[in-house]
Amino acid sequence: MTDQPKPQDGFKWQGEFFPFTLSVGHPKDIVLTERITRIPIFEYERLAKSGDPALRSGSMLVGLMATSVRAKHPDWDVERIERFVYDLDIENDDFEMIEASQEEEEIPPESAPAAVTKPLTVAGAPSQKPATSSEDATPA
Repeated sequence: MTDQPKPQDGFKWQGEFFPFTLSVGHPKDIVLTERITRIPIFEYERLAKSGDPALRSGSMLVGLMATSVRAKHPDWDVERIERFVYDLDIENDDFEMIEASQEEEEIPPESAPAAVTKPLTVAGAPSQKPATSSEDATPA
């Protein structure tokens, strides 16, 4: 039996997939996050661990996109990553937000597991609280 890669949230730009990634111990992620979101990394990490929906909008989303680009292109400098995310046109046909649940929607409803709201996995962070059921989650 072949292991299937676990679906991940992220974004796709011109066919290149960037899984959402944040490493609070990586210097570039710290700089990118604090420059873009204007909040300290420890606060951003707290929001990421909590699964706060604010992480998926505004400057919080741009910060998450920047750290994901850094993970995909570790040789890029901070300024290049900033220019890349600031120049993204998210209303362009070449841009697409990917949610892991999109792939799971193909499962017939009677056999599908209950939906969960999960916090973002933060590299280098202690284990996270268990996910809550969709009954406790705010609809998207």
